[in-house]
Amino acid sequence: MSYAATELLEQLRAARLAQNLSQRELGERIGLPQSNIARLESGGTDPSLSKILELARTLDLDLKLVPRKALPTVQGALRANQLGIDSSGSTSRAIHSIRQMKDAFANLDRAQFKLPDTLSKTLDDLERLRFDQTQLRALQDAFKPMERTLDRLRQAGSPPKELSRRFRETNNRLRELRNRIAHGVELDQSHLKPAFSLEDYDDD
Repeated sequence: MSYAATELLEQLRAARLAQNLSQRELGERIGLPQSNIARLESGGTDPSLSKILELARTLDLDLKLVPRKALPTVQGALRANQLGIDSSGSTSRAIHSIRQMKDAFANLDRAQFKLPDTLSKTLDDLERLRFDQTQLRALQDAFKPMERTLDRLRQAGSPPKELSRRFRETNNRLRELRNRIAHGVELDQSHLKPAFSLEDYDDD
C-alpha cells in the first residue's frame, strides 16, 4: 500500500475515534463487517478510491484536490475549525499548557536555560494537533518533570545536574505522544504516567 493511502486511512481512523465510533458501528453505517474495517485501518487490504470516499463521507469528511501553494491556508483553516469544535476544551487547554512551558523558559532569560531546538520543534508540532481529554492528560504528565526543573532553576539560579538528559527524555516522551496523536493511535495506561519518576531529578 502506498504511503499516501496509509496516511489517508490513519486520518480516517483518527476521525472515527474522535467521533467515538467503534469499528463495528462504522461498518454498520456502510454495510461492512467489523473485520473489514479492522483490515482497512491496519493496512491489511488496499482499498479502492471509492471505498475511501465512502468511508470519509460516512465520517462527515470529504476529499478534495488542493493546489500545493494553497496548503498552508487550508491547513490553517482546518486547525481553526478543530479549535472551534473542541467541545471539551482539551485542545485549547493543551495549547495553553504548551505555550506556558515555552514562555516559562523564555522568561528565565539565560542562554543555558534555553529549550533545545529539537524540543522547541516538538512543542510547535504538538500545538498544531487536536487533543482529547486522555491526550491532554498524557501531555500534562509529560510536562511534570520539566515543571519541577523550572522550579529548581528559579530557586537555585543554576541548572540542575544532567539538564540535557531531562530535556532529551522529555522530548522523546513528547515526540511519542505527537506521533500517536497524529496517526490516530489510541493511548493506553502506560501513556498516562510520567516516563520517569520525579525523584530521579533530585540533585545530590
